[in-house]
Amino acid sequence: MADFHDSQKMMALMIANKDIHNKILFCFRNLLEQLPLEPISQRIDELELITRYVTAAISPLFENLMKDIMFRWTSVANDECKSSEVSLLLARPDSTITKVVGTDIGQTVGYGEVKPASQALNHKLVGKDLVRLALLSKNAVDTYRSKFVMSFLVVGHHVTFYLTDGTRHGLYPMVEIAHIQLPMSLKELPLFIAQADQLTTVSSAFWRLCVNQETNQQSSFMPTLSDNEIARIMDIQVSRKRKASTSHHNH
Repeated sequence: MADFHDSQKMMALMIANKDIHNKILFCFRNLLEQLPLEPISQRIDELELITRYVTAAISPLFENLMKDIMFRWTSVANDECKSSEVSLLLARPDSTITKVVGTDIGQTVGYGEVKPASQALNHKLVGKDLVRLALLSKNAVDTYRSKFVMSFLVVGHHVTFYLTDGTRHGLYPMVEIAHIQLPMSLKELPLFIAQADQLTTVSSAFWRLCVNQETNQQSSFMPTLSDNEIARIMDIQVSRKRKASTSHHNH
């Protein structure tokens, strides 16, 4: 754990900076307090990956309870899960980013899925998570008439961020906007700090496009693909030799 004075110095920087930069500094401070000095040699499971590494690194990019935005690791089905019969949606997302209305959870503005490093080679499972994020984002656009929805996919110590565009009148392009490497120890923290420009891009896009957006009243909604339609698209066979075109892992 980092020295208390290091955390104090980081807090002093926050006071002198603008809101968007403070969010990045919060990520750095969290990691200073959470990361071990050396990478853990034993296998890190999904729960530990989430609680020690992912939450510290990216939750400040999206959460601001004073602005009624909550970053949640949730096992509760949401409205857009219920609005479709697709089983991929019934497998609930690992994370949601939602608006809070009084004491109620309101509109969902983002989603996240996590796979530990031990499953990085299982491109089928990782691919299913990516499809799930696309379907959830599409349904959020339809349910809330959103213009944009943020999503992220964590695979081991890599995070890829996506933005789904709901303004294309029946099309739902999902575009990768950033890819970062998470630090697994304090010795790897400088690499994470060097990616501050990408973190800024992600957080700025989220707050400007996903949160501070007017309802898109003129969207032309398209039906969500059924289980059978998705099954025809996805190959039922598993091949470790086949390149995963959506993966950043060179396997």
